[in-house]
Amino acid sequence: MTPRPADPRIATAGAFVAAVLSSACCWLPLLLVGVGVSAGGVAAAFEAYRTPLLIGTGGLLATAFYFVYRPERSCSDGVCAAPNRTLQRLNRGILWVTTVMVLGFATFPLWMHTIVGPTPAASVPESPGAVEVRFSVAGMHCKGCTGLLETELAKIPGVVSAKVNYGAKQAVVSIELGVTLSDAAVNHAGEVVGFQLRRQ
Repeated sequence: MTPRPADPRIATAGAFVAAVLSSACCWLPLLLVGVGVSAGGVAAAFEAYRTPLLIGTGGLLATAFYFVYRPERSCSDGVCAAPNRTLQRLNRGILWVTTVMVLGFATFPLWMHTIVGPTPAASVPESPGAVEVRFSVAGMHCKGCTGLLETELAKIPGVVSAKVNYGAKQAVVSIELGVTLSDAAVNHAGEVVGFQLRRQ
């Protein structure tokens, strides 16, 4: 009797966990800020491991596909256990569903901004007397992070609007005429979501 094939569900589950962790640099700060907890440093901590986790995800998925779809071995002595077709179909179904979920998590930083969308502060019309103050932003790892930072900057008293440009790594904060924007308040807003802001 030939040995039983390895269970592909272990590799499938490992790929899913690795993909979830690879995108934790984006979804975890979003979750923490959503429940009112500071996410400072969380994004940077997970971002350092994103590439190795994505490589591990690909390797585990490839392993799972190999075990699920490899050709059945022929029996030299003519005595073989009959393959469990129901289990094969179940494993293949689980693998494909997990693959779709893995791709969603692995690419989450690329499309997160479409879910977060523009913040109310970013869409407020500019006040005629508003003064713009620009800040460089360090620590931003994906477009979705811009919405988190805009939300925190909008909470500062006197801020009319806040717009964050991911490509330029810059925040433009519009404040009411006559209001002094405190660097400490801006720094605190950045620290809540794990970024460092410096006035330009």
